[in-house]
Amino acid sequence: MEDDLFIARTPVDEVYNFIFSELNAATTDLPNKSEAKIGGLSKQAATGLNARAVLFNERYSDAATLSSSLITGSLNDGLELFRPNPASQEEAATNYKELFLSEGGNVETLYEITFLPPERSHQFDRENWPVQWRNDNGGQTDPTQELIDAFQMENGLAVDDGGSGCDVAAPYNRNRTGTPLCFRRQTSGPASNFELQLEFKLTEGANSGIKYFVDPSLNKGSGSAIGLEFQILDDKNHPDAKMGIKGNRTAGSLYDLITAEVLETPRHKEIWINDWNRGRIVVKGGHVEHWLNGYKVVEYDRFSQIFQALVAYSKYRDWESFGQWPAGPILLQDHGGAVSFRSIKVREF
Repeated sequence: MEDDLFIARTPVDEVYNFIFSELNAATTDLPNKSEAKIGGLSKQAATGLNARAVLFNERYSDAATLSSSLITGSLNDGLELFRPNPASQEEAATNYKELFLSEGGNVETLYEITFLPPERSHQFDRENWPVQWRNDNGGQTDPTQELIDAFQMENGLAVDDGGSGCDVAAPYNRNRTGTPLCFRRQTSGPASNFELQLEFKLTEGANSGIKYFVDPSLNKGSGSAIGLEFQILDDKNHPDAKMGIKGNRTAGSLYDLITAEVLETPRHKEIWINDWNRGRIVVKGGHVEHWLNGYKVVEYDRFSQIFQALVAYSKYRDWESFGQWPAGPILLQDHGGAVSFRSIKVREF
């Protein structure tokens, strides 16, 4: 063997110089924190990491210059202390605790890794679990019809083969390769108390929506089904975004009723075109929430007087008890634009 078994270590300063130059180059190409996707890298994150690295290398002047650019300089981008100047030691302790429990968009943090309660597991881990709904009661998400139909029958024939013996009246009760496809429960029929999560991808100028508490008996002719709607829209390029009242037809909104805006944290709403967005609807009795890309953007009580007043001045005013029906189907809307959906999960409470 000709290889040297005792390869010399790269000098420490050379390693830190490489890190310094690479992070400087990355800073040029990365977006600002206010423009980056949730959990995405930013100029501020790269600069903060660079400042820490050169501090370890005892390059104090470089560390001070990089830090100053974040605190008061060109890379500040709205960064400031989280709840500064507490009035007491107790308030300071509370502020420090809540700094790490914020729901994203924190004005002090340079880079955030979002965790979901109650497990406090990492977002990436949770979203890449096997296809089922993870909760305290076990899996509750049904396999999709496409997944079921992808399996052959026990006799080796495809489900659409006339001799396969497939019972189309019981699509989830089929023996495939000698093993039945089983799951804990099936979500079927009208939904009343539920949580829906999915991912959707809009093309430029597209318009779609997620409707819930739909009454199929209404508006059977041409036009949309009648129900509450989580709006899916290219806000920049579709004209519907400028219609309605004060943006109540923009993405994430309760269509024509309540405008979507990030609640509980100072951050702008995000909707991405030609990339995957995450939508979530939670309904418990009258309480309803819309979530868009990890942030709550709409919250209302569908049995409240405020809700009834909103309906009275909307396009839904002619439909009696609109939005207050006890249950109804959930519907993905086809409005002509190219929109994709995936990872659709529904559970009932």
